[in-house]
Amino acid sequence: MNILIYALYLALFIGLAAFSLLFRKVVSRQARTVQIDPHTILVTSYFLYAGSLPFSRLIMGSIGQEFDETLMRMHLFGFLGFALASIISVPFVRRYEIPREGALNHVLHSRYSQTSLRTGLYIGLLGILAARYFWLLFEALGFNLANIFQPYGFEALEGGAQTNLADVFVYFGLYTSLVFGVVWDRRVRPLPSILRVTVYALICMLVVFWLLRGSRNMVALLVLPMVAGVFYKRQIRVGMAVVVCVAVVVGFYTLAGVRSVGLTNVSQSDVINVITGIDPLYGELGTSYSVLDRALGIGTDSDLLLGESYTVHPVVNLVPRSWWPSRPDNLAVRFSKRYFNTDQLTEGLGFSPVLEAYLNFGQLGIIGVFAVIFLTLVILEERHPVGNICYILLIAFALPNIINWNRIDMSTAFKMYSGYIMMSFLIPKILLRDNRPFRQ
Repeated sequence: MNILIYALYLALFIGLAAFSLLFRKVVSRQARTVQIDPHTILVTSYFLYAGSLPFSRLIMGSIGQEFDETLMRMHLFGFLGFALASIISVPFVRRYEIPREGALNHVLHSRYSQTSLRTGLYIGLLGILAARYFWLLFEALGFNLANIFQPYGFEALEGGAQTNLADVFVYFGLYTSLVFGVVWDRRVRPLPSILRVTVYALICMLVVFWLLRGSRNMVALLVLPMVAGVFYKRQIRVGMAVVVCVAVVVGFYTLAGVRSVGLTNVSQSDVINVITGIDPLYGELGTSYSVLDRALGIGTDSDLLLGESYTVHPVVNLVPRSWWPSRPDNLAVRFSKRYFNTDQLTEGLGFSPVLEAYLNFGQLGIIGVFAVIFLTLVILEERHPVGNICYILLIAFALPNIINWNRIDMSTAFKMYSGYIMMSFLIPKILLRDNRPFRQ
């Protein structure tokens, strides 16, 4: 394909993404600043995934798979949906003015007293959750800490470490407790010294562990909610936001190249292997294109789902497989089984939000689906109980799940987020002495 076509699509992606984010701000005369909120993360993360193909072609030439222009056009429909929703949202949401940082902090300080936090209970909860979680991590390494430097995906135990439903809640509980502590410390009241040291030490240990393992996703699931909670409703200059985004993307690609060969093997690795790990089309950023290309290659069902994967599948997928052995598969699992031509799936291919919208409503339906998702997030941002720390946690944990949505189906994204929804209400309920934060 002509290189100019890739340049044109990349320019269209950049232009529509910028329009989607800045149109409402230009109307409200706030175009010089941005906020870390769900719809901003939605558009930004989608751009990183959708832009992976034209970016890779322009920078790396022939490295990677050849893709059809149809794939980029279908991703373009997603941006058109965002842009359309950005225009529609201006008169629709301006009725619900949201407080800026100063007003929000005033409400938080007045609602929560200095003695609201149960310090002893908090330390005990962190100790129990952290002990079990690090035991599971150590078990996955075969109780040999040196294995932390092995390539990403290494499993010392045959079949991988087995986790039960209780251990899943240990993960949700630990991450929510740590993010709660950071939000409380930075936005409400300073934590007691011993508790502050405990919280930030655990955060550093987890970040270092997952960086050494090459897991960008696990780091993002912890760090991004903390950043979102601390900077919620704070105005950030566009220039600073761009600098931070560029630094994150560079680090993202560097970690991708390192984890593809393992930290201990980088110096001995072939340059092509490292470049392959950096090329977005070979990593998770290219998931949406690779899955869409394979789906169109093997053919799709002629009958549209008409929203089933957005309404029925998320509810059904919440039921544990152990409770319902014959539970119907979600859309991503069905596709992987069909692609590998097997009923016993041992690995998945990921999924694509563009493919899911296409299977539900056709190509033009992609515009409508993405517009509805954008509008839904904007409305949830602007209609909320002011000064409710539970709601701040819900917003904070929505951000990494929005990013993950770019490579999984809606039912899986909702299932992952449902754990944070429960813990975002439960953890403050346990650790705070009064119930005022839970009343409208």
